[in-house]
Amino acid sequence: MNHVADVMEMLQDKHGDELDEKTLITIEAQVKAIAEELSQQSRDSLLDVQAIKGKPAPFMHK
Repeated sequence: MNHVADVMEMLQDKHGDELDEKTLITIEAQVKAIAEELSQQSRDSLLDVQAIKGKPAPFMHK
């Protein structure tokens, strides 16, 4: 989620004085939701590939 902080920093640098705090909070929540969805899609894709190969995903080992 470090990328979320980077995106928010870039947004504030470019438009910080144009956006109020409520808008920035809303944008941050949307960015976090998008990042989480992309992470989930990545995990799902990895699981699909591992299932095709017949091997458990690396993060499934514990």
